[in-house]
Amino acid sequence: MKCLNQNCDADLIEEQDHFCYKCGNYTAKGYEYLQNKENVDKILNGSAVKQDNRFTIITNIASLSFIILFILILLKNDDMYRPFYYLRRIVENYTYGYNTAIIKTDNMYSNMDINDLDDAKNIITKDLDVQTFKCSYSMDTLRLAIDLETDHKITNVSLCDVPKEEAIKIKEVIDKIYYLFPNIEGTLTNISITNPTSKDDYVAYFQSMYQFVNNNENINNYNKVNKTQILLNSYYFLNNTDAKLDQNWYVKDVTKESLIAHELGHYIVFKAFLKQKNMEDIILVTKDNETKINNLIKEYDSGLFADNILNLSLVSYNFNNKANLTIDEFASSISNYAAYKNNDKLIANETIAEAIHDYYLHGDNSAKASLEIVNTIKNLL
Repeated sequence: MKCLNQNCDADLIEEQDHFCYKCGNYTAKGYEYLQNKENVDKILNGSAVKQDNRFTIITNIASLSFIILFILILLKNDDMYRPFYYLRRIVENYTYGYNTAIIKTDNMYSNMDINDLDDAKNIITKDLDVQTFKCSYSMDTLRLAIDLETDHKITNVSLCDVPKEEAIKIKEVIDKIYYLFPNIEGTLTNISITNPTSKDDYVAYFQSMYQFVNNNENINNYNKVNKTQILLNSYYFLNNTDAKLDQNWYVKDVTKESLIAHELGHYIVFKAFLKQKNMEDIILVTKDNETKINNLIKEYDSGLFADNILNLSLVSYNFNNKANLTIDEFASSISNYAAYKNNDKLIANETIAEAIHDYYLHGDNSAKASLEIVNTIKNLL
């Protein structure tokens, strides 16, 4: 657009401009605008200027609102999404028919740079910490979980959505086991509420190794990370649900909480096994120790270490009591579960875990076989 002043050489006038920026004369668009009496009246009474001011104010308000929203997101971070996860939890609970865990304990990560043990422990912590904003537990429950981590050197304890009263019971079991067996710190990485495939799969479950970082990567390119964990079934620990426990199967006075002691019994056997192999933990897997760790897990899963503990305990028991019990009689004196067989072979790991379960519940009043097994285990630790 050109200026209507023939002597003006302005050449940067935009099509929407009413006046020339150089000489002040109106443009063709400006001339047309001023031919409308209503527009002239607006200019004379200042309405045109007020309209421009209103636009500026609106623009400033919109910008300020955006800045405030951005700051809130930075400050509140994931809390902005709490309502979404709260609704999601309601839907999932309705679908399952009971309260379920919103935290995922089976995440897998690939192409992660893990340089040392600190990196490995950090990603174990981060794996659950980045999800905790989804939880609706009280600060009291959170403190209980943090105390367990601190007091017993457990990398991460997640009691997400666990009622305070239940969390107290869980903590009492764990505290007592660590008190009874003070040399078991440092190897257990996780205690977490989770959703099993089926609500009836287990009440609590010990997992010696779960490789969740760089599992499918070449060890020459990426170090790997393992968790050693105890998983608690959300069906029992997020709901006011008592497990239907056969008192004639487990040791006397069994409860759903005391079954955590049984699973910690498996962990204690694993801890004793690693100590025999001069290993503190199996968290960080490198090209230098991958074969060793894989062989260790294979040996532990074979049950030979548990068999040796049980046989040593039986020999000691028969000698001290001038008895001649068979291995089956020895195990069944603890509980029917302690005498459980698979393909006609006694599962020594279950026998030992039940002995520790018995010791947790009854102390020096436990079955003599349980006390003998506990004594053998303590000597190994």
